[in-house]
Amino acid sequence: MNKMKSEKHSRTSLLFAAFVAFLFLLGIFLPGTLQAAGNYVVDDAHAITSGEASEISEKLAKTSSTYGVDVVIYTIPSLGGKDATSVADDYYDYNGYAPDGILFMVSTESRKWAISTKGYCIGAFTDAGQSYIIDQIKDYMSDGDYYSAFKEFARLADDYLKQAKTGKPYDKGNLPKKPFKGLRDAFISVLGGLGIGFGRASLLKAETKTVKEAKNARGYLTGVQITGAYEIMTHREFRRIERSSSGGGGSSTHVSSSGSTHGGSSGSF
Repeated sequence: MNKMKSEKHSRTSLLFAAFVAFLFLLGIFLPGTLQAAGNYVVDDAHAITSGEASEISEKLAKTSSTYGVDVVIYTIPSLGGKDATSVADDYYDYNGYAPDGILFMVSTESRKWAISTKGYCIGAFTDAGQSYIIDQIKDYMSDGDYYSAFKEFARLADDYLKQAKTGKPYDKGNLPKKPFKGLRDAFISVLGGLGIGFGRASLLKAETKTVKEAKNARGYLTGVQITGAYEIMTHREFRRIERSSSGGGGSSTHVSSSGSTHGGSSGSF
């Protein structure tokens, strides 16, 4: 009886050990399943507070769920001499994220950023579209205000995916407009023009205060004899001017270390 209990206990121990080993191997070869999948803000650089990370992660989770993609923000202190694009691509590829998605990576010490797009998001976030996003958030990052930068990225990502669903993603000649920017610029231009015009008119008025009205033109013709004047047009000249073209838009792509196709861009701040 004791022998049977001992054998049963040994088999149970072996099965438990095998199960633990399986989980260990699963954690090595499928790290995304256990670590990053479903985590939309991975703030390894501690660039924002935990409360801010939770707020932005909730927004990204909602966007990801709505459009069937993964929208991720990933921060690290230093790149350690690695290429920013490669770091962004590899983190997305090897951490269990969806086949369609976008990852925004920031290295706070290296002062580098990278965007990695995959699948559907390659077309949804064109090269021109990515450049526009960075233009909106780069000043925040330069000032160390990562919370504002990430919050704006989350807002723009949702807007871009919504626009892509119309079949016309944001691209050259079709980029989002800042609210009231056109009206503001027009208002400033009008005020500037009125100010310059008023100043010029006041100056001319001041210069002509000493001028008296002339009874005739005789005083202006001293030493001048005019017998007749006319102009003849001898020829016309036409010049053909080519209009400049902004070129094609779209998304450039590359292949990551995993063999996956990615779009994206990178730079400094």
